[in-house]
Amino acid sequence: MLGGDGPRRYFLAFQTNAEARGTGGLVGAFGILRANRGRIAVERLTPNNGLAASPVPVADHGRDFRGRYGPGAARMLSVSNLSPHFPYAAATWTGLWERQARTRLDGAVATDPVGLSHLMRLTGPITLPGGERVTSGNVVDLTERVAYARYPDPVARKRFLIEIARAVGEALPGLLTDPARSLPVLSAMVGDRRLQVWSRHEAEQRFLARTPAGGVLPSGPGPFAGLVVNNSAGGKLDYYLDRSLDYELGPCRDGLRSSTVRVRLTNDVPPGTLPSYVTGRLDSPRGQHTPGSNLLWVSLYGGLGAKVTEARLDGDRVPVVRETERSHPVYSTMLELAPGQSRTLRFDLTELASDEPPLVPVQPLARPQLTHVTQDSRGCAP
Repeated sequence: MLGGDGPRRYFLAFQTNAEARGTGGLVGAFGILRANRGRIAVERLTPNNGLAASPVPVADHGRDFRGRYGPGAARMLSVSNLSPHFPYAAATWTGLWERQARTRLDGAVATDPVGLSHLMRLTGPITLPGGERVTSGNVVDLTERVAYARYPDPVARKRFLIEIARAVGEALPGLLTDPARSLPVLSAMVGDRRLQVWSRHEAEQRFLARTPAGGVLPSGPGPFAGLVVNNSAGGKLDYYLDRSLDYELGPCRDGLRSSTVRVRLTNDVPPGTLPSYVTGRLDSPRGQHTPGSNLLWVSLYGGLGAKVTEARLDGDRVPVVRETERSHPVYSTMLELAPGQSRTLRFDLTELASDEPPLVPVQPLARPQLTHVTQDSRGCAP
């Protein structure tokens, strides 16, 4: 994949976790990653408005995908990664680029500001053209909070973000030739889903799909609880979003098991005035919303054959929409969070009996998710 048998080119997406998407965050900037004989270079770094929408879908991810996300998810960069299944987003990104640039790509790679903080453990601090010092410790705050307050002009803000990405990219090629230093950092990025990779070459993609780097939503049997949030307000408040998930797997009887998933979400936005670009409510611009309120599309992905028997929000029953993605049942609801507000969703589930270990994938947002899994000690063989 690094060009051992000829040059390779990949779509490189920089995701902004301040506005949540299924694979992590809105694609705020992108570039082309070129690899040849093991050496890499980043070229054509561009803000997200540099990739035009397509009048027709550039990829076909199937009926369930179209029903859940709509036709725009395969036509527009801004909603291309609502699904947590990274290959869907990657195929759409490459399709959009190839339609616009008329050049074929070999795959796609995605990272985010937290990923950049990992990479800067290799590069060390960098100094921007204006003299500002960027470090592993401050790059996330700079790109996901400070930049919005400092640059009211979106063009200037995006230029600042691309300066940081370009500086890190220019420092990387020489460092990646030292596996003893680079592999532990890359491994940590993959484990945290801060580095996701898709290849157009089938043999490579089959290998990637079996690893965390592939960002694949698995479709095998067994207990499963995946929390995915997508920002529906159009602001940048998910930098302040705290998440916790408690998954309680009960005993089995007659081939079934009763389980409970509790999801707690907190809008930890600080008091005071934030830029309107951060707090804006594009979902209803003329609505009367408290500044700092957020709107999220919250989805729970269950295991194959699982059914939600009841859902409650802060103790009261709440309707949820049931859909399917890659054979997983998905239960979703819209959730508004006022500044400082915490809300709890409880899902009571009936699952198929299985002795497979429970899987709880974590969406890579700005703040880590607190996850707690308990399982009945008597086991649960089907």
